[in-house]
Amino acid sequence: MSGGYGIQGLSPHETAVLVLGMQNDYCHELGVYGRTGHDLTGVQMAASQTDELLVASRAAGCATVFIRSEHGSGDAAVRQSLRRMQIHPPHAVANTWGAEFFLAPTTDDIILTKHRYSAFANTRLEQTLRDRGITSVVVVGIQTHVAVLATVIAACDLDFRVVVPENAVASYSTGMSDWAMLTIGSSFGTVVTSEILTEHWKSLTHMA
Repeated sequence: MSGGYGIQGLSPHETAVLVLGMQNDYCHELGVYGRTGHDLTGVQMAASQTDELLVASRAAGCATVFIRSEHGSGDAAVRQSLRRMQIHPPHAVANTWGAEFFLAPTTDDIILTKHRYSAFANTRLEQTLRDRGITSVVVVGIQTHVAVLATVIAACDLDFRVVVPENAVASYSTGMSDWAMLTIGSSFGTVVTSEILTEHWKSLTHMA
């Protein structure tokens, strides 16, 4: 973990929090992953930490972008990947309860939909951030070694400053999540805790 020094100079008005995969199929007991026996402890803890972090980040003036994963019959790359791994029934299918948000966005939040692992792939995310003068992204969500990592790498390649609160991301496999966080921290972004980031936003709010 980089510690608090890694977020010095992180301006809330130039920062967006990207919320990935906080949807019923991924996080709710009655969602696909809950019904198929996956341990939801980590993802639900990450959701709780994200909820608390968003209160502070919104108050400080950060943009919030909720990114919904939707999979359908046309998503050949995703379907082929899942078949290769021989895991998981259909999930986050468009226009189903499972694809709805587990955490509720506010009316001020931006909502985008993605059909690939990276939130930047074939979406309006980059242009949305550029239009708002965003230069830094805080990435939170599910799963760390899949959507989070893919989005972090894409953001880094696009020259965004990347911060990842390690307790506001999760995978169903702790080992895979830990591996992804080591990869992110070594090459692609700053790893902190949500508490450090929350205190950073609060300190800026008090100074305003």
